[in-house]
Amino acid sequence: MGFINTIISALHHRKHNTSKVRESSLPPCDLDCIFDNISQELILFIFSFLTHQDICSLARVSTGFLQIAYDRTLWKTFTVGTHMKRKSIKKTVNTMAASGRLNYVQRLSLRNKHINDETMEYILRCAPNLKDIRLYNVEVTEKATQSLVNHCPRLEIVHMHGGKATDKCLELLSKGFKNLRHIDLQQVENVTTRGLIHILARRNLSCMNFREMHGSELLALGPHCSNFVTMDLSYSHIQDHEFKQFLQYCQKLKNISLANCKTITDKTLEHLVEFLPNMSELNISNCPNLTNYGINLLLRRASNLVSLNLGHLSCVHPINVTRFTRAGYEYKTSNTKLQILDLSFTDVKDDDVITLTGHFDKLKKVSLRDCMDLKFLSPKVIEVIA
Repeated sequence: MGFINTIISALHHRKHNTSKVRESSLPPCDLDCIFDNISQELILFIFSFLTHQDICSLARVSTGFLQIAYDRTLWKTFTVGTHMKRKSIKKTVNTMAASGRLNYVQRLSLRNKHINDETMEYILRCAPNLKDIRLYNVEVTEKATQSLVNHCPRLEIVHMHGGKATDKCLELLSKGFKNLRHIDLQQVENVTTRGLIHILARRNLSCMNFREMHGSELLALGPHCSNFVTMDLSYSHIQDHEFKQFLQYCQKLKNISLANCKTITDKTLEHLVEFLPNMSELNISNCPNLTNYGINLLLRRASNLVSLNLGHLSCVHPINVTRFTRAGYEYKTSNTKLQILDLSFTDVKDDDVITLTGHFDKLKKVSLRDCMDLKFLSPKVIEVIA
């Protein structure tokens, strides 16, 4: 904090005239003396926590700060925040473009309603090395999408939250980028299943967000998802039989989220075990129609699970991970890979925690936040978690 205060003091002295500095109660700031024994790596590390506007201001303090402010590692990410006014955006972009710093940008985050086609095209034209673009509540037109295709050939990741786009925009994205591998669309208006199919036609795409979709929409997209490894189906309105059909197209899935899916039952968990033997990460938190049978089925038969989120389920207790042969002999389940288990806001009890931590010997993290049925002062539970 002392270092940051020193920088603020320097800026204060820089911005005020001589008479005001003399009247100030702040101590005199000899930058050469203060920073002689501080490595540039340390100053660069501190600069990395500042906004781009602050870095530009600090660049005017001294020659040393100017050199550090131009380090390309500080400009790999460029954000246009919600607080920036239209004139401020243009001024910042012009300054960065004139100095060549936009050329270093690999991730662009636009969170401002004042972003229009002209501004976006100007930024994209000066950022040829862009790999990741994130748009929040921005209306994306076909003209802006074409500018992205023309000026940023290395793009790999597109994230849109809110705002508007069209199916034609998605078609341009699909045809225009060879390296595109991840698309995340959340609550984007005017996008239909037809536009999503254009995106899914890309064979190298391995991750996409399917939140809040209906079963019929997922079944239409299923044949185009055969290469997917990661999929977010949170808040989807899908029935068990529809999910079974969908999984038949997506048997390479390893990481899947079904959080807040109100319509799925234990049948869906049976389908997961049947069709996804290599599944390593699963989130089924806050799915009210699941029962204790389905939870124990997963724990016993999902042999490659590494991470499991059971948060906000009231059916976890009792845990039973024992399996029996037809002759009635007890044997241990084949899942020895589980490392992360989230039991927050569940009905889990002390004996369940002891059973789980004793059975899954590779467990590294167990979350028990707000488990009201646990006796937190129980010596047995404390010993197991420790």
